[in-house]
Order: sequence, then C-alpha cells, then structure tokens
Amino acid sequence: MNRRGAYVKKDRNIRNVEARHQWLLAGLNAPDQLNDAHIANLAHQRSFAALRVPGTPIRAMALNTLKSIANETLARHAPESTGFDYLESLRLRLKNTTGERPSARTVDAQQQRRDRSFDELTRALRLTELANLQRSHAYVDLFSKVMTLMKAAVLDDATRLRLHNLLQDHKDLYAPLFSPIPAPTTDNALRMIPGGKP
Repeated sequence: MNRRGAYVKKDRNIRNVEARHQWLLAGLNAPDQLNDAHIANLAHQRSFAALRVPGTPIRAMALNTLKSIANETLARHAPESTGFDYLESLRLRLKNTTGERPSARTVDAQQQRRDRSFDELTRALRLTELANLQRSHAYVDLFSKVMTLMKAAVLDDATRLRLHNLLQDHKDLYAPLFSPIPAPTTDNALRMIPGGKP
C-alpha cells in the first residue's frame, strides 16, 4: 500500500471536513448567501456528504468517511457527543434556517433562471457548431492532402490503387455528412390522395 498516497488522501479529507464546518458556520451567519443547489445538499446526511463547493476544499465524499473524519477532527467542539453529531447539528440548524427564508421562486426569479438557462444552451450550441466546423475543416484538409499524395509520382500503382479504393469507400460512407440537407418543398413532399390506394 502506498502510505504516502494514503496520507495525502486523509489530509485532503481532513481539509474537506474542516471546510464543511466553516461553510456551515458561515451559512448560519448569512443564510441568504446560499444558493438553491447548496440548500438542497442540506436535506439529509447523504446529500450533505455529496456537497461540492467550487473554489474550496469541499468535495463529495463517502458518508462513512465524513463521519470518521468529523469524529476525529471536530471532537473538541463536542465534549458531550461526537464530532459528527456536532457537525450534524449544524447541518440541521442551517437546513431549518434556510427552510424558513422567503421563497425565491417569484415570477421574476423564474424568468431570470429561464433566461440564464437559455443563454447557457445557446452558448453551448455555438461552441458545438464551432467545434464541428473546425473538425470539418480538419477532415477536408486531410482528405485533400491524401488525394494529392495519391497522385504523386513516387507511389507505385498498387499503393495508388489501394489509396484510391480506401478514399472511395470513405467518400461513399461519409460524404452525406458533409452535404447540406435539402429543405423539403411542396414539390417533393409526399401527399395523401383521398381515395388513393395505400
């Protein structure tokens, strides 16, 4: 067993639990600063163990690991119980506090969330389109270079024939991916003729 690796992992878990402790205390001081996703993580022990807070040491961890590390590192805060019981009491207090705050699901908030979600989807779509365009350019560039190589005088006829067959098969298989899809028109659209044969 890699003792160094185990030490590093335990140290990371200790920092994770201590950061959770500070996060709960900060949340109790300013519950309005918590977002809905983080509030959902307060629902029960397992969801709290799955909590992730970007920019902090808080990462998802196994509930049993959370319990054992909390018992080890937070015992000084709980002279009459365990460190995990102390952490659990903070989670429940914060859960109750955030449950009492006014709902943020107003019409304006819902519209803002929809707009934000639409903007994110639009941005993701544009990035996907750009990536597809770049891949298409790379493919066409490579294909044209292989075509040029096939015409080179240094190639023997057998190699040239194999390249030609390979490119022809490839073109037959994938050329439709690079052809524009024809828009349906009223001229070529299928129509159901009343009284016609099926």
